[in-house]
This record gives sequence, structure tokens and C-alpha cells, in this order.
Amino acid sequence: MPSSLFFRHRDAALTRAIAGIPCTSRTSFLPLLLAAFVCASTLVLGESAQGQSTTPQNQTTSPPAAKQTYFPNIPTGINDEGVVVGDNSVFYKDGPVGLVGPLGQGINTLLAAVNNRGQVLLAQNFGGLRYFICNPVPRECSPVGLVGQLNEGGAPKSIYVLYLTGLDDTGRVFGAYDSGHGLCGVVGLPTLGKPGDQGPPPLAPAVYTLVGCPGSGNLLIRAMNANGQITGSVNGQAFLWSNGQLTLLSFPGLEFTMGNAINEAGVVAGLFWVRNATSDDGTVSSSPVPASSQPQKSFVYDGSKFRLLLMPRGIWTYVTGINNRGQVVGFYDDGMFTTSGAYVDTSGDNHRGFIANIEKFPVAHVGATPIQGSIGEAPKSAPTNVPQN
Repeated sequence: MPSSLFFRHRDAALTRAIAGIPCTSRTSFLPLLLAAFVCASTLVLGESAQGQSTTPQNQTTSPPAAKQTYFPNIPTGINDEGVVVGDNSVFYKDGPVGLVGPLGQGINTLLAAVNNRGQVLLAQNFGGLRYFICNPVPRECSPVGLVGQLNEGGAPKSIYVLYLTGLDDTGRVFGAYDSGHGLCGVVGLPTLGKPGDQGPPPLAPAVYTLVGCPGSGNLLIRAMNANGQITGSVNGQAFLWSNGQLTLLSFPGLEFTMGNAINEAGVVAGLFWVRNATSDDGTVSSSPVPASSQPQKSFVYDGSKFRLLLMPRGIWTYVTGINNRGQVVGFYDDGMFTTSGAYVDTSGDNHRGFIANIEKFPVAHVGATPIQGSIGEAPKSAPTNVPQN
């Protein structure tokens, strides 16, 4: 299963299992949003260097000594040092180091995040969703237990973490569990197995701290930070959960938005799809056009304004990560739409990864005002700042 299908099946399964509603009515965008992982050439935006993307077939024990710039076709995360993960490799300035899951010869591997210590949060779908914290050099992966204990209302509560979204510099993981009233975000030092262990994940419970419970309904948590902020999507709209307040990220002509990543400053990076035409300078037209003629685009939101990542010729984009230096990573496909707006299956031949500085994005000119709202039950309170270790 390609990593994109892993993304798609994870999101679809979580939507069905947690929201308790039919998948078909809520995941129609996913086939377009989560395209196949493939080999393609690479474009680096906002940087002076442009290089070749390669994924080593054999594991290496140290970053290659080549002096060429390397970048993945489908990047999935970036740390503050500019180390990028994607394409089953960790991309350093000197070159990539291959990294796959320890099970089943590495099939169905996704590198979900990289922290500033160089540790990688690795997900592998092999007889169920498994997680590992890995050191790429030398390659060493420890299985992550998903059983936890949470202090809720003064009483300990046993939880099972459904999936993980991130890894901080102290080794804590961010994840989500089902509270029975919706998804809640948690953070904590996980229970780890021995490096190289391929058996079942450890069952000893780890102690987690509540980050927040944005609400119930068709809600998916996709990223969190150490300041108690959460982003994701709910009922087809991106949200920012901060200080106990849910903000829906929306603007006129909207079809769909989703928050994919958030940094420590609370800047959200995500996707949007509009009915109305959007120009390259960020102007959103007041006149609707056929939805299929408007390719998916990406945005960043800093709490007061949207910036839109708009490729020339209306190219389709997907932002996947953001760091604390204001850099985002993602990928684009310039062959998914014809001039008439019809969808074209390019079999992934036009995917290219990119890195960009958010200051280079144009500010949206129309309707870039978040809508305050709440979804489902009243959200539970959570600390403004998640305790640091």
C-alpha cells in the first residue's frame, strides 16, 4: 500500500469509527487530497538551491557525503534545522538516509514527524497501525505503546491513543483518543519497547496530559503544539483550538478547508478548496465558478490573516508541515486538471516536493476573517500551556 493510501485509509477509518457516520458522505475529497507517493523531480521554492530527489533502496549508517541538494517528492515534516522527512527517507543537507519500519521489510511506512534532535516518529500499517521512535543514524527504532493514563477531573482514567500526530524535542508524543464525546488531544512521554523489538507494542501505561477536546461530530485532530493549541478539520472546515476556544477557518466561496500542521507560535498550515476563482495575488472572487475548475490550494493562518500558497497556472498544492522558522513543506501536482477543469488521473507523474517561507505568500484580500464557533458538546477545558518536561 503506498503511503498516500495509508493516509487515506487512516483518515477514512477514523472518520467512520469516531464520528459514527458513513464514510462516503464525508471523505469525497480525500482521493484528491491524498495523492500517490511516486518518484518525480523536485522543485524547491523560497530557497536558492534546486536539486535531485533520490530515495536509497538500502539503509545507510550515515548521511551521504554528496554536496548536492536533495529533497523528497512527498515531504511530510520539517524541523527547525531544515531536516525534512518524506519518501521513506530523512533528508539532510548532505543527502538522504533511508528509513523504513522494522516490520514486513518496511512496507506501508510513513515518516510522520522529525524533532530538533533528529528523532523521527514513524508509523507503519502492518497488522494494525504501529508507531516507532527512530534515530536514523545509526538506524534504531523503538516501538511506542499506545496505552495511557490521564488525570481527568482529579481521577485517573485509562485511555488508548488512537493515533499520533507529532514528536517534540523531549521525546514526548502528541496524539488523540476517543473520549466518548469526541476526539481529545493528549501529550506525554510514551512507553517505549527495546530498540529493534518487532513484537507487540508495550502495554505498560504512559502518563498523558490533556491538551484539549475541541468537540464532537465529524472532527479529526491532525496536529498540536506544546502551548495547548490544536488544528484539524470538522465538518469540512479547518479549525484552531486555542485557550478553550474553537475558531473555524473560513472565507467566502469556501468548499473545504483542513488544518494539517501547527508550529509553536500557533501558525496553522493547511488546505482549502473554493467555489470562487482565486487569483495569484490572493484575491478571492465574489462570483462562484464550477468547483471542479478550482484546484486545491494551501494556506497558512497566523491568528489574524491568511496567506495563500498559489502556484502559477492554478496548480494543485498540499501543505504537510511547518517549523518554527516559518518554513512550510508540501507537494504539488501540475497535471491533475485540464484547462476545462476536468480531473485527469496522472498516476502521480507530476508530483513535486517544495519548501517555502511563509512570508513569501500573498495575504488573502477578501474575507480572511475566522469565524468563532463551537461544534457538538461544549468543549472540555484544558490548560493554556501544556507542562514542559
